Amino acid sequence: MERVGAGSMGEVWRARDERLGRDVALKLLDLSAAPDPTIAERFRREAIATAQLNHPNIVSVFDAGTDGTRAYLVMTLLPGRTIAELVRTEGPMPLDRALSLVAQVTSALRDAHAHGVVHRDVKPANVLVN
Repeated sequence: MERVGAGSMGEVWRARDERLGRDVALKLLDLSAAPDPTIAERFRREAIATAQLNHPNIVSVFDAGTDGTRAYLVMTLLPGRTIAELVRTEGPMPLDRALSLVAQVTSALRDAHAHGVVHRDVKPANVLVN
């Protein structure tokens, strides 16, 4: 496995789904280190709600659960870099590209909100550009 990201809600790893023969993103959350005792239940509800979404700008969820003191979420492994990485390496974006990305994020958020899902951590480091 190769770590591809980390944040306040755990780490994301490139992993191999050996049963289906594909690479996936595996989000892991250490429940024993979580300061909030309700985090496991929130993570479970988020996984179920996100799995219901079907939008071209929202990652697909394949599986979720807990394994001892870790919660996991198995998702589509997306190629690309985050907006934060792009700006850091390439500098400010041209206006037309920035507006296109904002429109795509807005479309995804509109769909999520229509299904009762609130992301709660929308930021350049959490948006992948392919």
